[in-house]
Order: sequence, then C-alpha cells, then structure tokens
Amino acid sequence: MHFTKLSNASYMYKVHSLFLNSIGDDSIKRAVYSFGYSERKIRDGKSLFDALSAIDNEQVIVNQEKIKLNLERKKLQQKVHRDYMKYIKIARIVFAENHEANAILLLSGVRDRIYINWHFQVNVFCSNLLKTTDYWKELGEFGIHKSQIEALYSNLNELNILDEKCAKITGSLKGLIQKKRKQLVNVQSWVSDYVKIARIALEDAPQHLEKLGIIESHQNKN
Repeated sequence: MHFTKLSNASYMYKVHSLFLNSIGDDSIKRAVYSFGYSERKIRDGKSLFDALSAIDNEQVIVNQEKIKLNLERKKLQQKVHRDYMKYIKIARIVFAENHEANAILLLSGVRDRIYINWHFQVNVFCSNLLKTTDYWKELGEFGIHKSQIEALYSNLNELNILDEKCAKITGSLKGLIQKKRKQLVNVQSWVSDYVKIARIALEDAPQHLEKLGIIESHQNKN
C-alpha cells in the first residue's frame, strides 16, 4: 500500500495506527529492531507525526471558524444590501427632481456588483446623508428616518470588521497549510523508509504487515 495515495483523513488514521501498533506490538518491535528501528527511533518518528497531527487539528478548527465568519459576513452583507436597496429606491422617488441629492447620494445608475465598488456606493449614501440636515423632512414623509440610516451605516461598519477578520483568518489558514505541507514531507519520508524496512523485517509474518496497514500481495515478489 502507498500511504501517500490516501486521502488526508485516511492517511492520518493509517499512520496513527502504524505507530500505535509498531510501539504496542512486541513481535513487531523485535523484528524491526534488528534492522535499526529501536523503540526510541520509532517514537522519534511518532513525534514528527504528532506535530503534524497538531497542525492538522488546528487547521480543522481554523477552517471551521473561517466558514462560520464567512457565513456571518454573507448574511450581514445581504441584510445591508437589502436595506440599502430599499432606502435608495425610495430616495430616488423622493429626489427625482433634485439633481444635487442625486449626485451627493449616488442615486443614479446601476448598483455595482464588484464588492469594493458596491461598498463604496453604500458608504457614500450613508455617510453623506448623515452629514446633511437638508433631506430628512422629505425622506421622513416616505418613512425613512435618520435612525434607520444610522443602523444601516453601523451594519456597514460591522461588515468592515468582518471583512478584516475574514482576511486575517484566511491568512492564518494559508500559513497553517504551508506549515502542514512541510511537516507532511518529513512524516512521509520517515514513514516511507520505515514501511520499506517493515516489509523486509516482517516478510514472513504477513499478519503483522496487515496489522501495520501494509497490504501485501499474495504473489511472490523479487
């Protein structure tokens, strides 16, 4: 069996079992000891694997947190966009003949689908509207009040915070992936050498090879 052809979960399970049985089975320990693999050397290999396992577990936790943050961010963005579109549609009706308001609040044209441009449009609408006292009476007649725009602006600022958190956790995850790749190379190299020796040491004991997860063909091998 080529352990490297396994999925990540299967590989981690197989290698964990390999070390567990290599250390826990006296017959296996005696057989590989004569080929230079003392229990101490096997435990050194297991230390490499334990470090990999710790990184792998941390990656799982960070990835779950990333998924959670991205979902929270997506929901908040949808809410911001929904409220923004409601207010801007009403504002377009209210200020249909007010060219100054149209320019200040960016009421004309389509809403951009590119996130950074969309964010700019929402930000300009909220911040410029909150800076003026000229438009509230007219907007109030159509059910739009300052407190509602303040709430929208607050949600937009909260979205900024989530953007930063998502960017930060994405960077952390990339760092863990790189760290894991380096450690995986160390583990794979150690395991590959050990499996080769185990095949030789236990060639007359296929039950032990099976216990280690090394599947042997029934055909004779040169």
